[in-house]
Amino acid sequence: MRTFSDFFAYLGCPLRNTRWSWSAVSADGRRALFTLWSDEVKNRQYVLYPTSLRRPREIPEEADSRLGAEEIARNAHYAASTPGVEAFGVLTIAKDTNATTRERATYDDSTVFRLRIEVVDGVYIAHLVERPSVRSLVEANSAG
Repeated sequence: MRTFSDFFAYLGCPLRNTRWSWSAVSADGRRALFTLWSDEVKNRQYVLYPTSLRRPREIPEEADSRLGAEEIARNAHYAASTPGVEAFGVLTIAKDTNATTRERATYDDSTVFRLRIEVVDGVYIAHLVERPSVRSLVEANSAG
């Protein structure tokens, strides 16, 4: 299995920073890719930003000002407000779901969701619309 960073690049959205990036936009700006923590997906929805609204417990106030969270906010805004941008999410499993700062235990390289992102009162919500095949995403990226 590819590393998480390699998988994002394989789907056409290389991470800016392998340590703190949790989302990315393709070089041509036509695709955005987001981490979806498996334990935080509820009713086929996922709060991309702010982080504090999707965690079932208190988190430090600075969590939403961390570099990765700020990048997610920018990328979610871009995907929600730019016509023609496709958004996808990669299902990811945390090493410790109670950790203040999360680390990936693993991710599911066969489960990628097409997302519809909406903004409600400043909250970026990703709706999990469908599960396209990874192969179709790679082929579309290669053809684009």
